[in-house]
Amino acid sequence: MIRLEDLNNAAYTQFVAHLEGIFEHSPWIAEKSGGKAAIFFP
Repeated sequence: MIRLEDLNNAAYTQFVAHLEGIFEHSPWIAEKSGGKAAIFFP
């Protein structure tokens, strides 16, 4: 399990690798959202 802080700070390739199977094993979802600040908690 990855910590939220680590996911927020991950490089694009790491982000995709961690989340590529999160929704019906569809890596394109992680690829589309990678590099965006989609997960943010102040």
